[in-house]
Amino acid sequence: MDDWNQAFNSFQNAVNYDPNNHEYRQSMDSAHYQMQQANRVNWYKILGIDRHEHNKRVIKKAYKRMALKWHPDKHQQSKGHERKKAQDMFLKVGEAMEIISDPHLRQRYDHGEDHPKKNRGGW
Repeated sequence: MDDWNQAFNSFQNAVNYDPNNHEYRQSMDSAHYQMQQANRVNWYKILGIDRHEHNKRVIKKAYKRMALKWHPDKHQQSKGHERKKAQDMFLKVGEAMEIISDPHLRQRYDHGEDHPKKNRGGW
């Protein structure tokens, strides 16, 4: 049911009970991976495009639409938390464009790797 955190904890208990059972350990690792994937930012969703969209013009158009929607200047009169959300989303839209428009970064993201800014390392 996509409760990867609970699945991970259950398999971790099973591994603690039987440390030599490779099937438990493999299931625990799989649940951990799925848990991490579920918590990742979906850059495609932020831009409002399909994961399989590769047309650069469509990607750029989606970026412009979302950047205009979340631009901080459009939200200056908003309440504090709404203005903060707009600023955060504007930054995410820029980061999404950076990743999705670069074939190398996009491929790494699609294979489950995090963006270097997030993990403070390099790819």
